[in-house]
Amino acid sequence: MNNINDFDPNEDNIDEILEETHRQKDEEESQPKSDNVEEFNKNESFAENGVSNADSDSSNKKSNLDDDFDGYVYKNFVKRNYKKKMGKLKKFFIIFSSTILGLLLIAGITMFILVSSGKNSLLKDNVVSEKITTPTNAVVNGDDITYNGHTYRRNNNITTILFMGVDKRSLSDFSGIVGEGGQADCDFFVAVDTNTGKTTVFSISRDTMVDNNVYDTNGNFLRTKNEQIGLAYSRGDGKQGSCLNMATSVSRLFYGMPVNSYASLDLDGISVLNDEIGGVTVTVLGSEKTLPKAEFKSGETITLHGSAAEDYVRSRSIYMVDANNYRMQRQEQYLTNYVQKVLSESKHNLSLPINIYNK
Repeated sequence: MNNINDFDPNEDNIDEILEETHRQKDEEESQPKSDNVEEFNKNESFAENGVSNADSDSSNKKSNLDDDFDGYVYKNFVKRNYKKKMGKLKKFFIIFSSTILGLLLIAGITMFILVSSGKNSLLKDNVVSEKITTPTNAVVNGDDITYNGHTYRRNNNITTILFMGVDKRSLSDFSGIVGEGGQADCDFFVAVDTNTGKTTVFSISRDTMVDNNVYDTNGNFLRTKNEQIGLAYSRGDGKQGSCLNMATSVSRLFYGMPVNSYASLDLDGISVLNDEIGGVTVTVLGSEKTLPKAEFKSGETITLHGSAAEDYVRSRSIYMVDANNYRMQRQEQYLTNYVQKVLSESKHNLSLPINIYNK
């Protein structure tokens, strides 16, 4: 004989539960009653004073008890079934939440390791580090420098990057002869505080005078020469040697500030990087006198594509002595807008920085 507690409470066997419990109840009622109950039922006074009413009341009570019993069984079934389902749901949420928290913890630890290793890598090695110098009227006291009434201390969390734009169509097109590697006409020295993320960009004019290292055709050092800083690149091998020579001159210009890393770009690379992000929008700077191309109208907002990007940042008027200064303004504007668009587009396309790097 099955017992009500042996049934699994699910929606498919509720009728079977009720039927089995009714059967068990009827069997219990059919069992012989005790002597006291039999004696009471045989009482003549009870039979004479409303046997039929008693039978009717007994039937109604039985019906009500059956209804109450059915309701009790059903409520008990629903309660047990609800607890079972809630138990499964609770278990699912515990497993799900634990998995998410675990993944977040792993991601956090991984990010911390990458940031720490990246920061250490940026700060660890210097491509070039010239001897620290100061203006003649500056006072040096240990790590502190007092200049024009202000005291400064070097921030050891700063990493620097030198960006060079070379006036060669392709960096691979080089004969290997010193002096024929092109000039670095567009130069930006970037300082990044690895603690705060604050970035400062210094635009260096190609006409800035500095002591450049001079080498013979075999790459042997000869002397230093005070000349335009952009020529330092041409005095190298057109590759790493040129970049290092340029970094040395920039470090001297900034009183021995170390250069931690560098990157160079040829003319063909401008349009490629520009089009990789779908072009760069600018409001044209300058006037008809200072603008290099008739296609550019002062104050007009345009999106640069292909060769137009190169024309905007490279070309300059040949009739003005200070034409390079106006070109630098356009270069700074273009670089700022380019970086802002990369940051914006990267929110929707995480692979964009990698695609740019691979170009």
